[in-house]
Amino acid sequence: MDLHEFLICLAILFAGMGLFKQPSVKARKFSLILFWLGSGIGIYFLTGKIGWSIFVLLGWILIPFAEILILLRKLRVPHDRQLRDAHPPTEEFPSLREITREYEELGFQKVDDCDLTPHFHETYYRLFHHPQFHAYGAIGFISQGEMGFSFHCFFSEEPSGKIWLTWDYPLTYGLKIPPLIAIYRTSEIESIEELWQDHQSFLKINEVDESSLLKTSSVSEIRERLSRLFKVQLDFNVQEGILFPEISQDPHQLRYSWRGIWFVTRQMIRDLVR
Repeated sequence: MDLHEFLICLAILFAGMGLFKQPSVKARKFSLILFWLGSGIGIYFLTGKIGWSIFVLLGWILIPFAEILILLRKLRVPHDRQLRDAHPPTEEFPSLREITREYEELGFQKVDDCDLTPHFHETYYRLFHHPQFHAYGAIGFISQGEMGFSFHCFFSEEPSGKIWLTWDYPLTYGLKIPPLIAIYRTSEIESIEELWQDHQSFLKINEVDESSLLKTSSVSEIRERLSRLFKVQLDFNVQEGILFPEISQDPHQLRYSWRGIWFVTRQMIRDLVR
């Protein structure tokens, strides 16, 4: 590799680093593409062989997908999960108080701190309701070991059981969404207020009569609605062949089928190219 080739690789690296620091999700995705291409170009400059470059580029793609495949085959999902009282994970999630204040500034009131049990990773929720509008809010925090991420959502429910949910879940979602749940996912919000406005627009676009939506401030009822949502979703994925009961060991545990693994893989590819 001569100086000219080294400078080309360095320019690609700096361009990728600059894009990765941008708030735009598309910019960060493009930065990963630059890192990926840069590694292949660098290997080509070092070896002079395009075969090695292609091998490295394919390795960056195939190795993570192979790891995900192995992880999904080992994963077990409890079928019957309940929401229980939980202490806020303030040390692991230091911005919780600030985000809570954003909800409260929109008129939402905190009603509950809870987590899902049993679980294969820690799943914490802080729940809100709005005393005026027929809507609920939630802050979610999912963690496993030292790794964790948060997401935020607003949801409303019709008397028929139809749920309208707007959220900013940042990762590929590994389950199919049942017809009973309508989801609008936004990935580039700058504030909780913007997410709330997106939810209100979501309802209006779909001509949902907000005056007919269910409304309650009861902790038990809100928990019951969320628990039912989780169960409906798991039952739907069993019906669709994405998950199936681990009958040989524990029928209350669900695992991914090969069809489910292919579904998650397609979802990941779709999220990468969107």
